[in-house]
Amino acid sequence: MEREVESLVKLQEIDGQIIKIKKSLKEIPEEIDRLYASCRAAKAEIEAGEAEVKRAELKRKEIDIEVEAKKAALVKLQQNQSAVKTNKEYTAILSEIENVKKEILSLEDSELEEMEVIETKKGLIPPKVAALKEEEAKFGVIKGEKEKEVAGLKEDLAKLEEARLGIVGGVSSGWIGTYQKLLTQKGGLAVVKLLNSNCHGCHTDVPPQFVIEVRKGDKVITCPNCDRIVHYAE
Repeated sequence: MEREVESLVKLQEIDGQIIKIKKSLKEIPEEIDRLYASCRAAKAEIEAGEAEVKRAELKRKEIDIEVEAKKAALVKLQQNQSAVKTNKEYTAILSEIENVKKEILSLEDSELEEMEVIETKKGLIPPKVAALKEEEAKFGVIKGEKEKEVAGLKEDLAKLEEARLGIVGGVSSGWIGTYQKLLTQKGGLAVVKLLNSNCHGCHTDVPPQFVIEVRKGDKVITCPNCDRIVHYAE
């Protein structure tokens, strides 16, 4: 029985390490993802800038086509100007020519605005791309270190799980069942120290006779308050 108590203590130590490693294995990928967040945001900003440049270029082309169409219409109107026969027709065609000229000027202003957008946005992209490359290089180093850490943790986990199998064999199936249940219910802490008369699981004092029984170490005993398995610590 004394050996069974010792085995349960060792099992708790190993499971404590296993729980900690599994927690780290879950958290590290999440940490890597958080660290890449700034790179992801920078990429999105660059892509948004490139999309704006593309939109402006397309809009400029559309305006250019419209300007050419208006210019062609203006030439036709000017050609037709000499063919009018009345003052009324002449006045009407002059008014139409002026309107087309205004439309052309407005379109050309819009085209200049789009060209300014293209020039400004294009100028902002290269430094952002350079900064992103630098940021991704730094991230790559950190990611590599984290991946090495994960590989090391997996190796440690495999060794601990192998050692655990050897220890489980030294504990009766009944107590293993109880231990596993407690491990789940008590937040990964199934076996705790009893120091003097204080249980380190629930931090309450136990009766003197209970302390005597635990100190004997000849049987597995659970705390009357928190039900955890207790062992005496000098």
